[in-house]
Amino acid sequence: MKKSTGFLSLLVFIGITTMSFVNLPKINPHLCLKNTKSELISFNVKGNGKYYVELGVADKPGGIGSCCRQVGLNSTVGFQGHVGDVLYDTQTRKIITKIYLEIKGTTIDLKEYY
Repeated sequence: MKKSTGFLSLLVFIGITTMSFVNLPKINPHLCLKNTKSELISFNVKGNGKYYVELGVADKPGGIGSCCRQVGLNSTVGFQGHVGDVLYDTQTRKIITKIYLEIKGTTIDLKEYY
């Protein structure tokens, strides 16, 4: 009787332990990548005074990121991007600047690029 009770207790213990591992929540691998990007930088872009320019922020021109915002002739528009991303002209794919920590809070004047 003692052997069967001990064996039954062992089976219950193994069953409970196995059940606790089986019911673990599944981890989405895409959520693990969430913090791999560096700090988010906010900056402004001022128009070139000649014509509207459509700009995007991404890891490369046309890549994954924020697309697209128009900057008017004399307007100033806010942008955000991660360090290492680029600010680019969506029509020509010309890179205006690479985003780095020091441009945080500054204004990029497109007259210097067009």
